[in-house]
Amino acid sequence: MADRPAHDYEAQASEHQSHATNLITASPLLITDKHTIAIQGWPPSPRRIRSPWWIIVWNVIFDLLLCACAVAFLAFAGIVSHYDQASTAENPQTTAMLLNATKYGPTVFPILFALILGRATHTILRWRLESGERIGVLDTLAASTSLTSTLVSQFQLRAISLCGIVLVCIWALSPVGGQASLRQMVLDTKATTQIASFDYLIHHGYMRPFGAIGTSRSSIKEIANTIFTGGIIGSLASKPSPVDTWGNVKIPRIEYYESKGDPDGEGWFEAVDGTSDSYASMIGIPVSGTNSTHFVNYKTTVQTPYFNTACLLTLRPSEILPVIPNGTFHINGTGAMVTYENATQMRRSSSDPETLGPLQFRYSTLLWTRNNHELDCNLSSSYVETEITCPERTTCMATKVRRSRLGHPRNNWTQLDLHWETPSQFFLYLLSSVSGKQGWPTTLDRYMSNPDTLITVDKLDGRYVGSALVLTSNENYSVRLAQLINSYWTIVGGMYMIAGGISNDTSYKDNTISFVPPENPRGVGIWYQFSSPANFTGKTWSSQGTKDVQTEIIIARKPWVITLCISSIVLILASLVSPVVHFLFIKGPEVMMNMSSLATRHNAYIPLPEGGTHLGASDRARLLKGLELRFGDVETGSGVGHLAIGTVDRKGLDEIARIRKGNLYE
Repeated sequence: MADRPAHDYEAQASEHQSHATNLITASPLLITDKHTIAIQGWPPSPRRIRSPWWIIVWNVIFDLLLCACAVAFLAFAGIVSHYDQASTAENPQTTAMLLNATKYGPTVFPILFALILGRATHTILRWRLESGERIGVLDTLAASTSLTSTLVSQFQLRAISLCGIVLVCIWALSPVGGQASLRQMVLDTKATTQIASFDYLIHHGYMRPFGAIGTSRSSIKEIANTIFTGGIIGSLASKPSPVDTWGNVKIPRIEYYESKGDPDGEGWFEAVDGTSDSYASMIGIPVSGTNSTHFVNYKTTVQTPYFNTACLLTLRPSEILPVIPNGTFHINGTGAMVTYENATQMRRSSSDPETLGPLQFRYSTLLWTRNNHELDCNLSSSYVETEITCPERTTCMATKVRRSRLGHPRNNWTQLDLHWETPSQFFLYLLSSVSGKQGWPTTLDRYMSNPDTLITVDKLDGRYVGSALVLTSNENYSVRLAQLINSYWTIVGGMYMIAGGISNDTSYKDNTISFVPPENPRGVGIWYQFSSPANFTGKTWSSQGTKDVQTEIIIARKPWVITLCISSIVLILASLVSPVVHFLFIKGPEVMMNMSSLATRHNAYIPLPEGGTHLGASDRARLLKGLELRFGDVETGSGVGHLAIGTVDRKGLDEIARIRKGNLYE
């Protein structure tokens, strides 16, 4: 705006002061030298508007630095998007760099945003002020120093404008962009499925190693008995557990699930939520191939035979010792006896398996109580295929079961029929596996009565004795006697594998995956070939399955990546505003939104020396930093005050009074 004539200022001053005829004018442009404030370094003569070279260099460097930082955030989003799904193990340095950027991004981005956008709005304000703009727009730009100040200024100025709305939207990108830099990237794991090979115990059916045990090797039997006892005696939680005491996988009893529902289209039953009666044995089968910590979600299927019994309970309350029919073979234990027809059993091992009926035997208790009883049982085989899943290497379980589709003999043939000596040896070791006293229930009897009360006690005549034997149903006896037989039979087939796992020392591999043993030539006394493993090693079969390798990867969250890209692009464009507008449009000196730049220019109440209008904001601030200003009443002599900004030291003029409550002001 052009300078007004001196007589206009004089007229204005005379209107506000009733004693104007006795006072000199208040306009600094008309004040004599003795009434002007002496400012050291104030330019005495007019000069061209020119910024020092070092300020220009500093502004260029600063603008380039701000632009580079904005580009860095855009590059951050691009790198995260580029490394989406990439393995952190293959890119350790990049991962570390991105994690550090994610850590500091939410703090740095809002600060950078405030620097760039604040500088841009100030530059636009200077340009529009120099070109001529409405005060409403200028006030909005001047108040736009943060999201809060921009938003609040719309209400303080009582003028919600398009310019203000645009500025609020742009400032809103500051916190959003900071959050985007934090949330655009996370680390997660990705499972890649691979083919895997597994080995597992399969019953070989041979008792000869145990039959050859002499006094020098009797400890082998003790080991087997200890494993057996540990398997059937355990906590209540161990009974329905999918694994045994040593972590071996229990095989589901398919008859249990067939009685509960129908299979799926491929014959599978879901073997979940098992009970103590839903497993064929309390001793599971060892499975190898799941020992690597680098893999998870192991899955395979195993083929397994097991014994199945159908028993009929008969009470014998008045007889301690059972009647042993002629032609039967009996095996005595402490508290129980097993008998079977000897001649028939002798013929079973040499007969065609297709012609056999079920193996029949009798289990007789030797008790002093009325609960003395006999179990007449038919023994047969079941062949199942079980799906085993291991979410972790130590948490394997059977998840599905179905009837095996491998070829196998008729169910009436069992592995006890491999050799005529096998039944007598097996039942002898089974009955003697637990100690007891004749006339009292054995651990086997108590298990068949109720596995959950196996080790509970009752008090009789002041003494603590084992809990009373309670008879149960034919079905329970059938299931639990089969569990005892299967448990000990599994130990016979792989005693060292059960406790020590599968290794070259505890097992040998059979590559013939078939339930049908090789047949002997006709004329040989035994139908199937009979061989004995050495050193009590167990037989294993192999199966194919899958396993997942867990790979830690970088995950780019696309919505947040896009958000950071948009915020960064806006930031880059804003960083270019200051240098471009300065170069193309702004011709005047630097003006800051402060007192030295605005309040002191042509102010009638701040008597500065003549000239100096070409000074930039930094020069004016430096030269005027010692000048003391006050916002107060410049007409203290009149009844109505006039508020303005002026110097405290008036150099002979009336002092600017402080504002008082209750006074009238123009």
